[in-house]
Amino acid sequence: MAFPQDRLPVRLELAFGADPAADPGSWTWTDVSSDLLDQQISIRRGRSDEASQAQPTSAALTLDNGHGHYTPGHPLSPHYPNIRQGTPARLWVQAGERHLLVPDAPGARAQTAAPLTPPTDLDIRVELATDRLPAQVADVPPTGSGLIPWAHQWQEVAGQYRASTNDRSWMLAINNAGGVALRWSANGATFQDAQIIAG
Repeated sequence: MAFPQDRLPVRLELAFGADPAADPGSWTWTDVSSDLLDQQISIRRGRSDEASQAQPTSAALTLDNGHGHYTPGHPLSPHYPNIRQGTPARLWVQAGERHLLVPDAPGARAQTAAPLTPPTDLDIRVELATDRLPAQVADVPPTGSGLIPWAHQWQEVAGQYRASTNDRSWMLAINNAGGVALRWSANGATFQDAQIIAG
């Protein structure tokens, strides 16, 4: 895939019936990419002309509605009665050959059964949507966990790291200040940190 000679794959998801005031983690996303006319997409971001402040990012796009699925009030639409203004949307552009989409749910992760080994060289690259980070402890933490209700906590993004069994290799995380943290171990037990604190 070579841009701009080849079109980048585009994905559009809509959260029909979502409450914009609710936690985005409670929204249910529906993939409507098959109806997206990608040649009609226009995205604006940053500062326009010589404006002193950046404007909110905006996107304009067109959906094929030949089947009537996006017609407000159409009772045969699979999205009825939730076709309305203000429906949350997210637009994705695939920048590479492969990607991993982890479900937006507590404990969602990709795991490997391979034995953990201390890193000799690291090259970690992750794209994050950080609108809901840092994570918060639930209102009723597990008994004996030592966690405080609703306190910010570290949230692992990717890694090979099991602290409970002293089987540490490396971990990329969002720390309790909302910054990015990289933790690694040379021996599987002790560890070092490199952190970027949110400012």
